[in-house]
Amino acid sequence: GWAVYADGYSAPALGSYIGANSLYWNDYYDVYSNYGGTIYARGNWWGDYPAYPSIYGNVDYSGELNFDPNNWAGVMTRPVGVAGKPPTYISDSGAGILDGDTTGIGELNAAYRSLHNNDSLGAFSAFRNLLERHPDRFVGSRAIVTAFSLAGRLRINGRQLLDDAISRHAGTRLSGTAKLLLVGLLLKGDHGESGQALGLSTSLINNPDSTIAKHALFNAGNIAWYRLKNETLGKNYFLRLIARFPGDPLSESALATMGGETSPGAGPKKNAADLEAKAFTLRECYPNPFNPSTQINYELPEATHVSLIVYDILGRKVAELVNGYQEAGPRTATWLAHDVASGVYLARFTATVPNGILKLSKMMKLVLAK
Repeated sequence: GWAVYADGYSAPALGSYIGANSLYWNDYYDVYSNYGGTIYARGNWWGDYPAYPSIYGNVDYSGELNFDPNNWAGVMTRPVGVAGKPPTYISDSGAGILDGDTTGIGELNAAYRSLHNNDSLGAFSAFRNLLERHPDRFVGSRAIVTAFSLAGRLRINGRQLLDDAISRHAGTRLSGTAKLLLVGLLLKGDHGESGQALGLSTSLINNPDSTIAKHALFNAGNIAWYRLKNETLGKNYFLRLIARFPGDPLSESALATMGGETSPGAGPKKNAADLEAKAFTLRECYPNPFNPSTQINYELPEATHVSLIVYDILGRKVAELVNGYQEAGPRTATWLAHDVASGVYLARFTATVPNGILKLSKMMKLVLAK
């Protein structure tokens, strides 16, 4: 019932820079984070725009897309967008995930619109042109990521695409990105070429492009830690990553992999009970089905702005049960449904702490049976 479930000892990154994943229509949660860190899921599609993902824990889903970049899979999805305006993959202003590098953004959006319109071959050609013309720009780096993902579907040699970019544009941002993609290709399967992948990663850790360097350090740490079973070597790369990029999403993921250690010999890992004690928790409503009232129970580990709103199945607001700051502790909200008809309703719960970070967002199904 989950798209992604992360326990206390895992640290998935679903788009710390660009995600372009599709996570929606799950039975329970889209992303469930059962540990104290942040799951970074930026630049993804969540089934609606603006996005209202069903998440638990601290999940950063900023930079969400307004269409499904993976519509080639043929999954039915809800239509979104503004009438008369074509979908835009990335803000033309360069806001958010681009860090202001706007050169070629219009062309990149045009390529994504071709993909959105099921012209995979035309989109691939457009991405190839972009990476050749902008090897040191964001758009070139992003173009090879998408072109590589399209290659397999079009039965084009993806390895050759990467090798060409590395040899033809040596020393550029494009070449570094291609090498990062090649690392993933080398690790494919349980018996991938881990040694070669580690060597390629370490060749990039001093890259002048900080994005490439930090991903290379992160990859090197994970290859050593998980593939080569050398935690000492893996920790060395992770600590270098944390020292150079403190607070970065990949640094937080590395920290979580090491169980919270910031230096060799640090204290013990947090256990599941410690993490659960600090969790924002929304419990099932009771009774359900109900007539005419039901109670929704939740727990707040800290002072939080809580919103609990009931909608009908057409998305119309039916009742606002909570909308304001509440102190830490167990809470109960009661819905008295005297004036509405029998049927299925959806209650959306969100908890946002004072610094603006969304801690929990979840949709709950309520059945009123009069």
